[in-house]
Amino acid sequence: MSPASPETTGYGYLIPEGDLEEVGLKKLLRALGANSTAFKVLHSYKGKRDKILADFPKITQIARRAATFVLLDLEMGPPCAPALLSSHNIHPLPSARLCFRVAVRTVECWLMADREAFARFMGLSQNRIPRDPENLSSHPKDFVVNLARRSRKKSIKERMVPSEGERTGKEYTPVLIEFVEDFWDPNRARKNAPSLDKAIRCFERALHSLTSRQ
Repeated sequence: MSPASPETTGYGYLIPEGDLEEVGLKKLLRALGANSTAFKVLHSYKGKRDKILADFPKITQIARRAATFVLLDLEMGPPCAPALLSSHNIHPLPSARLCFRVAVRTVECWLMADREAFARFMGLSQNRIPRDPENLSSHPKDFVVNLARRSRKKSIKERMVPSEGERTGKEYTPVLIEFVEDFWDPNRARKNAPSLDKAIRCFERALHSLTSRQ
C-alpha cells in the first residue's frame, strides 16, 4: 500500500531545505510518535533556500489546509533566526498548523548535539564533540569534515574527507543520513541545541492539534 496522502489522513506537508533536513524532519516526527510517511514532501522547494523564504506567504496558505513543517539552515550570516526571517520580511504569526523552524547554524549542529552517539558513530572521543554546537566559530560543515579527518574509522575518512578542491567528501551527506536514521536521538540532542528544543516543542503543539481534531 502506498503512503497515505495528507488529504486522506489529515496530516500535512514537509518543506525541507535539503536531503539531510528532510531525513531530520522525518526522524523528529517519528520520535514524537507520528507516522512520517503520512506527510507529503514538497520537493519543489528542495535545494531552494531563497525560494522557501520568498514563498513564506504561499507556505502560510498551505498551512491553512494542513499541518506544515519547514526546516532550513541559518548558516553563518545572520546572527539569529529572527534576524534571518526579518531580513526577508517574514513575521510568522502563531499558528498551530505551521512550524517554520531554522536550525542554528545548520542541521549538522543538531546532529552533533547528540554528543555521545555522534562521537561513537564518527569514531572519536566525545571530548572532540562541542558541548554547544550552535555557537561554533567555524562553519559546522567544515567542522564535521575536520572531525572526519581525525576519525579512527577508515570508512568515515574515505567517505567524508574531501579530495583537493572539494569542500566535503562525495558521501558526506549519505553518511550523516545514516547517522540520523540509525543513531540520532533528538531528545538527547535537544539538551545541547536550543533551536532544536524549540523546534521539537513546536512540532509537539502541531501534532497535538492534529490529534485533537480527529
